[in-house]
Amino acid sequence: MGSYILYVKVSTAIIFIIFAIMNLNDPDWFIWIPAYGIIAALILVTNNKIRKIKLFAGCFFQYLDYLVLQKYSMMLCLLSPMTEW
Repeated sequence: MGSYILYVKVSTAIIFIIFAIMNLNDPDWFIWIPAYGIIAALILVTNNKIRKIKLFAGCFFQYLDYLVLQKYSMMLCLLSPMTEW
């Protein structure tokens, strides 16, 4: 029974890694590659429910911080004066 669960976890993580690789040429790759990568990491790394919740919360807030930082950096780039040649 234990090896069956390990097989299912590894194969599911491989599927999510393939999903991440397939999104490399997507225009919004910065959303999907980390999302699929985090899911694959959660599947492979965790075996305890409490550890999974802590890891998921940490990944979620780091990803949210990344999206917010990217949004504001894009706004700052658009608001900065551009040099005319």
